[in-house]
Amino acid sequence: MQDPPPIEPQAHGVARSAERPARAAERALWLLDRVAPDRPVSNITLAIRSATPLNVAHLRRALGMVIDRHHALRSRFVVIDGMLTRHVVAPAGDSPIEVVTVPPEEADETLRRFAERPFTMPTDQRTPSTHHDASAGPLIRAALVVTPTAQTLCVVCHHTVFDGTSALVLTRELVHVYSALSTEGVTPPEPHAPAAEFTPPPPGAESLAHWRDHLAGVDVRSMELRCERPRPAEPTFRGEQHIHPLSDEAHRLLGTSESALQATRNLILLAAYLLVLARHGAGPDLTVGVPVDMRGARGRGAIGYHTHTIVLRLNLENAATFKALVALTRDAFLTALRHADASIDDVLDHYGRHGGTAENPYFHHMFNYFDFHTSVEEATWTPGGPEVEVVEVAPRHSVADLEIVVRTRPHRTELVMLHNTDVLDRADVHAMTERYDTLLRSALRDPDSPLATLAWHTARDRRARTSSVAPRSGPWHGGIPAAIVAHARKAPASIAVVDADTGATTGYAALVDAAARLRETLRDAGIGPGDTVALDSARTAPTLAGALALWSLGAAYLPVDRAHPTPLTARRLAEARIKAVLGPPLHTDAAPGVPTIALPTPRPEGPWRDLAGTDTVAPGTPAFVIHTSGSTGRPKGVRLTHGNVHHAVTSLAAHQGLDAEKAVLWLTTLTFEPSSLEAFTPLLLGGRVVAAPDAARHDPARLADLLAHHRVGLIQATPTVWRVLAPGLRGRCRGIDLITGGEPLNEATARVLLATGGRVVNAYGTTETAGWPVMGEVAPDGLTGGLLPVGRPTGGNRVDVVDDTGEPLPPGLRGVIRVSGPSVAAGYTHAPECGTTDGTGHRTHRTGDTGRLLADGTLEVLGRADRQVKLLGVRIEPAEVEAVLEHHPSVLRCGVIVTRDTESPSLVAFVEAATAADPAALRDYARRYLPAPAVPSRIVPVTALPRTDTGKVAHDALHALLRELRPAADTSRPDQRETPHEGGTDTLTDLLTRAWRAVLDDDTADSSTDFFEAGGNSLLAVLLSERIEELTGHRVSLGTLLHRVTPAALAVHLGDAARSSASPSTTKPTES
Repeated sequence: MQDPPPIEPQAHGVARSAERPARAAERALWLLDRVAPDRPVSNITLAIRSATPLNVAHLRRALGMVIDRHHALRSRFVVIDGMLTRHVVAPAGDSPIEVVTVPPEEADETLRRFAERPFTMPTDQRTPSTHHDASAGPLIRAALVVTPTAQTLCVVCHHTVFDGTSALVLTRELVHVYSALSTEGVTPPEPHAPAAEFTPPPPGAESLAHWRDHLAGVDVRSMELRCERPRPAEPTFRGEQHIHPLSDEAHRLLGTSESALQATRNLILLAAYLLVLARHGAGPDLTVGVPVDMRGARGRGAIGYHTHTIVLRLNLENAATFKALVALTRDAFLTALRHADASIDDVLDHYGRHGGTAENPYFHHMFNYFDFHTSVEEATWTPGGPEVEVVEVAPRHSVADLEIVVRTRPHRTELVMLHNTDVLDRADVHAMTERYDTLLRSALRDPDSPLATLAWHTARDRRARTSSVAPRSGPWHGGIPAAIVAHARKAPASIAVVDADTGATTGYAALVDAAARLRETLRDAGIGPGDTVALDSARTAPTLAGALALWSLGAAYLPVDRAHPTPLTARRLAEARIKAVLGPPLHTDAAPGVPTIALPTPRPEGPWRDLAGTDTVAPGTPAFVIHTSGSTGRPKGVRLTHGNVHHAVTSLAAHQGLDAEKAVLWLTTLTFEPSSLEAFTPLLLGGRVVAAPDAARHDPARLADLLAHHRVGLIQATPTVWRVLAPGLRGRCRGIDLITGGEPLNEATARVLLATGGRVVNAYGTTETAGWPVMGEVAPDGLTGGLLPVGRPTGGNRVDVVDDTGEPLPPGLRGVIRVSGPSVAAGYTHAPECGTTDGTGHRTHRTGDTGRLLADGTLEVLGRADRQVKLLGVRIEPAEVEAVLEHHPSVLRCGVIVTRDTESPSLVAFVEAATAADPAALRDYARRYLPAPAVPSRIVPVTALPRTDTGKVAHDALHALLRELRPAADTSRPDQRETPHEGGTDTLTDLLTRAWRAVLDDDTADSSTDFFEAGGNSLLAVLLSERIEELTGHRVSLGTLLHRVTPAALAVHLGDAARSSASPSTTKPTES
């Protein structure tokens, strides 16, 4: 930008018009104000502070003269005959300036309140307004905030008449006139000498066609960043600003790189911004909005909204290096400039805005650049006036998800990051800004390096990732079998297993003796190294003896649950190629032709036999085959080695501080991998395994009794199981470790667990990663709502969150969780591998779960990647929906699925409730905490949710359950139970349909007519809003109409809103 010319009287021959139709950009801002009434989304603020008193009369006179000179500052917008029209009012002389005297500590907040008072755009030519009335006068106001030490002039303009360059012009002219008025002997300019009115050129047909073709196929949803939150149904446009001074190195490199890269610094910075967006998940087909000042030499001193936003579209796959990316950016920008006469608003106005929505369908991110070498900051009240400084009044609103404004000065460069708080968190934006600086330095040091090799993780990111690596576990000493035999030799009478149902005990010697007797039988049956044998999954001492005997022969076991369907068991046994069945006989179809061998009964007294072969067990020898839960598809058999299992139990013992004195409850079925922790951790330590009866899994009273009787020190279960047990254990688990894992833990379940008095530990692992490779204690002060982080890695494991290419992501960004280290299994029964080997020699496994690292290195698990869905363009994690509904006091468990067999997918929630559940009330509750697309369209109460054998909700079974349900009217859907509207026999839908027909002038419109597809537009939507209020008494915002485009959909919304306001509020439970 350049300084505007001195103020001079303008020739009266310049074309001016008191009235003209609003331009597309002005109509877009008008629409934005209608979508966000009572919000200052279009306010632009200029504040100038003086340390010495200002002459208020001179200030009013000077501002009035500047306003009188510029048509834009005397403009208002009115709707005349359905058309938005700009009208210029007559010059008014002195301008009102509100004078406010406040203490120094209140000055900034007073400025902010004045700056954020919204302008109200009128709906018709005569409508009065309670705000600063846009139909009554110019869209500019001013205040002087006075304190004992300073005076600050604050000028606020509506964006339809003002832009960034206008702020510079207004400041210069205001300074010039005020100084002339305040200096004796200086004659101010002619007060009503008009400035030349400038209007940007109209959009040309060639440019409109260019943008139509250039933007064809843009999917703005692909611009989603990995740190974004789900978008609310109706945006608030609330925002925050963060200023980051670019590092000295980056500023210096910028100044020396323009020649080498053959691009100006604004294009270099823009290229870096595109790359940062891509690193954070956008693209690779990227779009960014870029404002361009259209004034040129002809409009150099013009005030008004003379900025066009153009869209840069680049595919980063077309640039191998940063130098190539800069060239690509430069070419795209120069091409866009040639077609800047058609702004994005012109394009949308000409080709239509899908659905009438206020959301920009082509970009969510913006880039702006100001060269402040000659800026408003350098203005002074001269000659003879006091020195002043520009005061930054940071905006608290943002239309774009993220806008970066680069401000350059001779000795520094600033990044002003303005973000929409509906979508992005402050911490994520701050981190993103630091990564921008890091990436820019890396790129400018070596612009010919491949893009993929450029460093972008900050020192803070690296520290967080370092803390996600656990110390190595101890050396191998023969594993669990050798440890059990050693305990038997050292203390043969020590109790190894307690049957909590009968009270019977089995000592270490008796357990080893039973295994030794069985070993001979197995060996005689031909069982040897590398074989797999089916093992009865009953939680008993004979089962443990069977596992020990198999291990001594180098064989592995596959646990079998006799409650499983025979075809399922048969398939699993066939895939594992089992050589025998240990335990009671199975159905003949389960393992045809395979011998059955009975499990031995331990002998409590008498001499015992030692067990051979345990000292030769190697870490890589398979210990057992365990199947994945099948909650998201067909279960897979996973081969876990003795090294995996030994590592898992030693890590658990170290993390929890377990020893031989602490008994561990064997509550989990052996077919669920964490059961190996319950069964073998105490045996490794020489302690007691307390085998719980099945009833203890769903009877809190029974569980509480055995905990007290057997002095249990550790229990583990899935959150689904804990939601059944924990309420009945309140205050009865003091001194006991309560581990929860296998599913994401929400705050409501965590509170109930903490109320038991136990030490609550959140854990994460998959069947392919033995035990709990990630664990963390849950503290009451860490409950901040939603899902809880699961902690840090244990025992030599490393956890990363990676992108689609396998590259680790920094904290805050969603990706797929990858575990590396000694916990990772050897492979599947049907495939040799379930991961790859990293540089340390350990295996790595992409879990298929989505998550993110937090800034302190802890892991947050968000749910299965294959459960994540998008509805209406909104990313939805069903686990988050389940977590919200499970907060409701009446809901015990919840399972959410997406319908598969309908043309329009929707969410359906199944709830298992403690009391009778009202689906409509639950929908109202969900609406308070979820964006509209994430609110289930149907809520189905059930007596009990189907579960997998591991205690998780069986989501596939929910689809089958949904198909079985009769297609009866669903009382959770208000449109299916509508009653006549008050005051007549017409339903609310009928009345809304009448409004549709009247405004569209179409008698064929019905309850399913899309207003915008039927010819409606934003201006007609305003008339529709007024017609709806006239017919129904409901006041409907334009934002609501943009999202509920049919009479039926709007009737549902209004009905829900009425019930929500009429019923008592329901809050989240806060058990203590």
